[in-house]
Amino acid sequence: MSGRAQDLLRTLLFLAVLAGPLATAGLGMDPAGGAAQENRTLAAVPGASLLFSDPAAYARGLRAAFAERFPLRETLIRAGNRLRLAVFGESPVPGVLVGRDGWLFYSLENALDDHVNVMDMSEALQADMTRILVARRDRLAARGIAFYVVVCPDKHTVYPEYLPGYVHPLRPRSRLDILGERLTAAGVAFVDLRPDMARAKAVRRAYWKTDTHWNDWGAFMGAKRIVDVLRQRFPAIPPLDEADYAVTESVIPGGDLAGMLLLPDVWRETDIRLRPKDPRAKGVRASFGAPRPYADPANHPDRAMVVAETGDAGLPRALFFRDSFSSAMIPFLAGRFQSAVFLWNHAYSPDIVAAERPDVVVLEVVERYQYAFCLDNPPEPSGD
Repeated sequence: MSGRAQDLLRTLLFLAVLAGPLATAGLGMDPAGGAAQENRTLAAVPGASLLFSDPAAYARGLRAAFAERFPLRETLIRAGNRLRLAVFGESPVPGVLVGRDGWLFYSLENALDDHVNVMDMSEALQADMTRILVARRDRLAARGIAFYVVVCPDKHTVYPEYLPGYVHPLRPRSRLDILGERLTAAGVAFVDLRPDMARAKAVRRAYWKTDTHWNDWGAFMGAKRIVDVLRQRFPAIPPLDEADYAVTESVIPGGDLAGMLLLPDVWRETDIRLRPKDPRAKGVRASFGAPRPYADPANHPDRAMVVAETGDAGLPRALFFRDSFSSAMIPFLAGRFQSAVFLWNHAYSPDIVAAERPDVVVLEVVERYQYAFCLDNPPEPSGD
C-alpha cells in the first residue's frame, strides 16, 4: 500500500472515530445522558464571535468543550467505572471509598485522616479554638443570648464496620474527643451527637449508604437531641416524638457519592423518610421565606438562607450557623421556634445577630469541619 493510501486510510479512520459517537448520539443511542450529573460545571462551547476576535482562545475553548461534551462520553466513563468496580472492587474516583455491603464513604477534606485519628490537634490549636468559642459565648451571654455548639458525626464514625478492613484508627482518641473535653471544661455548651447516632442506628439505618449525609432518621434523632438540650433552657419548645411521624421507605437513585461515580441509577438504595402525621400540629407548622434586611452570607443558589416563622411569641427566636448536615434537620426544627434562621455559613456574624435579636444561637458543624472553630469573632457592630 502506498504512502498516500495509508494517509488516506488513517484520515478515514480518524473521521470514523469522530463520526461514530456523533451518529450514535444522534440516533438516540446514548442511554446514559442525564443519568448522572457531575458535581461541576462542564466547559461551555465558546461563542462564534471569539473565532474572529481571538482564534487561539476559540480553539482552546472548543477543544475543552468537545472533550467534556463528547457524545457517549458519559456512557464510556460509566462503563469504565463499572468495570473497575466489578473487577478490582475499588473506586475509580478520588474522594469515594468503596466499603463493604454496598456502602460508599467520602474521603476528601481530610475525612479519612480524621477517622484514623492522625489529624493535628496541638495544644496551641486547642487553646485557640477554645478562646474563640468562649469569647463568642461571653459576647452572646452579655446580650442574654444562649450559645450552643453542635457536632454531627461523619459517616465513618457511625458506621466504621462498613469501612474496608485496612481502615482503622491509629490513635485511641479523635480530634472530637479532645476538643469536646476541652470545650466542656471551659463551660461551652457542647452537644456531641455521636451517642445519639449510636442509638439511632440500633433502631434503623441512620445514614445513606451512597451519600455523605445522614438520612431523615439520623436527622430526626440529631434534631431531637438539639430540641431536648434547648428545652432545658426554653421549656416551651415542643418536644420531638417519633410517634408523631410516619416512617416510609422507597428505593431511589443513589446519593452524592454514587453521583461522583456517575452511577446513581445503578447504585440505588432505600430512602427512609419521616413525615408528620399531622402537618398542622404545634411544632410542625411554620411559614417559610420571610425577607431579611441583610444579605445571605452564603451567596450561593444551592446554599440559600432558610427563614421559618411560626408567629408564636411564647417560643424563642433562633439563629443557626450551619453546614449541609442541618438541611435534613430543618423540617424537624423549623416549627419549634417563634422564628428560626438557618445560615449555610460557619463564620460568625455579629451584624446578623444584632439584626435577628435571637434568644439562642446554634453553631452546627459536621465532624470533618472542625476547622470552623478557628474562625475568629469579628468586631461588634458600631454603636452596639
